[in-house]
Amino acid sequence: MERFSIFIKSNKIRINIDLLIPIIFFFLASILYLCSYLNIDVDNKMNKPIAYFMFGILAFAVIRKFYMIGKPEKLNGILNGFLEFQNDFIVIDDKKIDLSMIKTISIYNGDYFGKSVVGNTYASDFSNGVDNQLIIILNNGTETTTYFQLYNKYDMGKIQDILIYYHTIGKISFKNLSNVLKLSKSESLELENSLKENHLL
Repeated sequence: MERFSIFIKSNKIRINIDLLIPIIFFFLASILYLCSYLNIDVDNKMNKPIAYFMFGILAFAVIRKFYMIGKPEKLNGILNGFLEFQNDFIVIDDKKIDLSMIKTISIYNGDYFGKSVVGNTYASDFSNGVDNQLIIILNNGTETTTYFQLYNKYDMGKIQDILIYYHTIGKISFKNLSNVLKLSKSESLELENSLKENHLL
């Protein structure tokens, strides 16, 4: 039985170090620039402490970067409960949803633990793998979104047969299925032809 950890996002606003450090640095640089237009006494009194503080900010950024090497980014929330896919139902933590109650299923699984994060300058270069979504729309129009963690890029492939079954009964689109399983164009075509040959489409 394959299960995936559910991620519950925190409502707390987390400070973005990548954004904060350059903002502080350029703010202090602007002060130094403005001080250059003031009289010499004020300039001398202001420049030295500001320069030290700027150096401290840069030193902190470098130390933090080295500290975060090989470590995933910090979770902005908690892992609580499990997501489970079965032929007749889907379990979200302690809630069981029968497939007959579901109109459509959409899955977005582009994140995984240790994935390289592009653009992080002072924070971690590796993802914690929780930016994945299961979106379920019920027959009554109710929509639920569940975030979950993946450890490996191809973990959803472990439930390939179940996901294919979801497609054959019209719950998930073929395009979404193909994306979830990370299929190439040729593999997608091969799967589609196979399903047609077996009269499953």
